[in-house]
Amino acid sequence: MQLILIGKEKKVTKTKEPFYELWFEYPDGSKKVRYWVWSFVHNNINQLTQVWDAVEDSKIGTLYNLQLRKAVISNKTQLIVTVLEDANKPITYL
Repeated sequence: MQLILIGKEKKVTKTKEPFYELWFEYPDGSKKVRYWVWSFVHNNINQLTQVWDAVEDSKIGTLYNLQLRKAVISNKTQLIVTVLEDANKPITYL
C-alpha cells in the first residue's frame, strides 16, 4: 500500500530499546494510521535492517510503499513493517 509519512518520532522502550513511532496518511486523506519500527525486530536476525535504515532516512511528506506482515511478539499479534520504500524512487532494472 502507498501512504504519506506525516510524522516520525524516535523513542525508547521501558527496557531502553530504541524504536520509531510513524504516522501515515492515505493519499486521498481519508485515514491516518500509526505503525512502529523496533530495533529488536528490525535487525539482522530478522533480516529487516533495511526497514530500520529506511526509517532513519525517511522524510515527512514523502509517499512510501509500505508492506506489513503479522507476527507474534511477546505473545501478542503485531503488524510488522517489512517494506518501507520511497514510492517516487525510480525502479532499478537488473
